[in-house]
Amino acid sequence: MADGARRLCAAIFSVAPYPFTVFALSRMTDAPRFTRARSVLAVQDLERSARYYIDVLGFVEDDIHSPGWRFLSRDAFHVMLGECRDEVSAEQTGNHSWFVHLLIDGVDAYHAEIKARGALVKSPPTNREYGLREMVVKTPDGHGLVIGETLYGPKDA
Repeated sequence: MADGARRLCAAIFSVAPYPFTVFALSRMTDAPRFTRARSVLAVQDLERSARYYIDVLGFVEDDIHSPGWRFLSRDAFHVMLGECRDEVSAEQTGNHSWFVHLLIDGVDAYHAEIKARGALVKSPPTNREYGLREMVVKTPDGHGLVIGETLYGPKDA
């Protein structure tokens, strides 16, 4: 594909709705390739949840707007919050509330950063026998995030 077309497609992907992105991507490559993931979460109070991700966890709002939804990102992690006031909260689903395991660089620094801003840290960074240093963070709706970093070996494992 020509460089100009590749740049145009990259620009479109950064603002285009999800279904268009998947369709266009399938036409650009010879083999299927995942290029971005966005977790989709039901929340009971959209504004409260979005404020937590932005003010406490350090996310930014993406330039995608749709009533009842907020699209947020921090570095390579993307999340889509959808307001579902009448649904069971994630907290009420117990172990089914976990939705992501993130590997980052600097888990201890991130822990200090978000704890100072009032994060709901359920367990601080702890070395695990499987070679990761991990912490557990909850959201106001009860969604669980496991955030860690590798203790040894390649960082992208």
